[in-house]
Formats: sequence, structure tokens, C-alpha cells
Amino acid sequence: MGKLELTRRESYTNALYQIEEFSTIGTCEMQEDTTGSGIAGNTSVMVLCDGIGGLERGELASKIAVDTILKCAEEYVWKERPIDFLQFLIEEANDAVFGLNDERGTPIQGGCTVVITLTIGRKLYWANVGDSRAYIIKQGEMQQLTRDHNYGELLRRQLEQEVITQEEYGENIAKGAALTSYLGMGELKEWFVCREPILLDRDEVVLLESDGLYKLLDEEEIMQIVRRNVRSLDVVGEELLLCAKKNVTNYQDNTSILLLRIK
Repeated sequence: MGKLELTRRESYTNALYQIEEFSTIGTCEMQEDTTGSGIAGNTSVMVLCDGIGGLERGELASKIAVDTILKCAEEYVWKERPIDFLQFLIEEANDAVFGLNDERGTPIQGGCTVVITLTIGRKLYWANVGDSRAYIIKQGEMQQLTRDHNYGELLRRQLEQEVITQEEYGENIAKGAALTSYLGMGELKEWFVCREPILLDRDEVVLLESDGLYKLLDEEEIMQIVRRNVRSLDVVGEELLLCAKKNVTNYQDNTSILLLRIK
């Protein structure tokens, strides 16, 4: 399947959790994905941000957002109100990206997606803005936890609500990948924060991914790779990226993966 060139590879583990991080630059000139995670006792945090290439300094926007979220998670006591804390993290990261300036003090029109997970013991909480995703893989099933904030999802909802016709949907869906919300907009148009946690069982896997993965591998392919190697997440990450690379025709976007397993 060819050689895998990683721009980031990290591993964290304790008695309760295993976390693995992988990023590859693909065929892009710059890595605009940023990932980060950490484990402290019976809690963990994972975050993935994907810089928006059509705006300025996507790589800086994603780095500032991840740094802000990890710093807040380290400095604040959040166990008692994790859902409220996720909302706080989104607001803080959005403010940090929106307030970016260049070396001359000129505002940078940067932006990025974000997907975050928090765990307390076996309880999983999550949030997102944009189209980076979180999934849970368990018992032969793969469930998307996050909501995409893009034009395609907006069109789908409008079609279901009979706001637009099937013909209008077909005329506009080619623009479906355009984001309708992202960090750095100033006032966010859309975001998603879970209402209740999910209780994770042993060997269930949480997957965070940028669109560079799910545009090249479908859910069935991803699930089978995870199921074959559930006790070896280092193998899972590398195999996912290698299989995605095999499916590339002309262009491969930045691709990032974070994996968490309950032991």
C-alpha cells in the first residue's frame, strides 16, 4: 500500500484508557490539521481541528484552537459540569481564533473546524463545529456522534421539512461541502454539544477524524479495520491511513485520526 508519511504520531495510556493520534499531510503543501489529547487519572480529552484552506492561516487557526482547548482542560475543574464545559471550550476557542492577528497586528481571517471529546471514567461527552467528526464503534456498529455543519446538511434538512423541492436539492448539492459554521466566524451560526453522555464498555472505540479520512474510506471499511485490531489502536491508525492513501486518485487532503479505547 506504499509508505506512510506521518506529520504527527502520539500515544497515551493508563490503566483505563489508550489514546493514539495520527496525522498525515497527504499531497498538500501545508498541514492544516492539528490534534491534541491527554489523560489525567480517570479523565481524558481529545481534540481535532482542521484549518479552512480557503481562509488565511488555517494552520495557525487550528493550532490556536487546540492549544486553547487543552490549556482550559488542564487549568479548570470541569468534572461536575462537563456539558457546560464543552460549550465553554467552543466559545473560548472561537474567540481565540477570531482574535488572531499577524505580526503587524492586522486581523487574520482564519478559521477551522473542531471536534472535542471528554471522558470521566467510562462516560463520554462530545461537541463539534464544522465537519470534523466523532464516532463510536461497538458491537459491530459504527455510530456518528457529531453533526456536520455544511451546506449539504442544511439542504438535507430543508428537503425533509419541504422547504425546498427535490429538484432544488439536486441543483445545489454540488456545493454541499461548503461549511455553514466554523471557529473564527465571530458569532457562531451552529454548533453541537451532546445532551447526555454515553457509557462506554470495554474495548469500545471512539474515533475522531478530519474529512480527509471519511472522504476516502466509508464507514464499513473503517469499522472492519477497527474490529480486526481493537486491542492494537496503533495498528488501526496506520492501517486506516494506508487504506485511505490507497484510494487516492489525484489529491489527498490533510488527514488526522484520534482513537480512544476503554480497557
